Amino acid sequence: MTQSQRDPLLRIAMAFVLFMMALAIVAVCAGVVASIIISTGWGNSSVYLTVADKGFRVTEVWNALGLIAAGIATCLVLLRFLFELRGIIASVGTGDPFIPENASRLQRMAWLALAIQAIGAILASVAWFMGDKIHAMEIKISSSGNGFIMALVLFVLARVFREGTRMREELEGTI
Repeated sequence: MTQSQRDPLLRIAMAFVLFMMALAIVAVCAGVVASIIISTGWGNSSVYLTVADKGFRVTEVWNALGLIAAGIATCLVLLRFLFELRGIIASVGTGDPFIPENASRLQRMAWLALAIQAIGAILASVAWFMGDKIHAMEIKISSSGNGFIMALVLFVLARVFREGTRMREELEGTI
């Protein structure tokens, strides 16, 4: 019986990660479809007419496409983050999480967390620039230091895992 079969928390964590990965994929697909509809005026240009009725101009359509693109990028980065997390959870399930690959996974997750923060800053800038021009949608983007703290913790954990793996290899070599 593997660790993941004995530990319900690992099964729950894996199920949650897989669910979040599915949501990210759906969000990317929805963003792509929305971009196509907005940029092509698919459906007899009704999107452009609706946009014009709401007070949008062509530049604002481009801004909306920029927001959608940033949202898609965020979801793709999040998807990669969750993929790395899934690998760590799987290694814990096998009973051996202290492997060099997990240190690398944690470091990649830290960089991905920083990328999500950078994309969020871009999203906030575009939303601020657009101001109240999009009154059909409410765009609320807030920022906190939590993402940066998480990235820092992940960088430190990557070093801890790397050092722990090295120490374990040294210990195994002396026995």
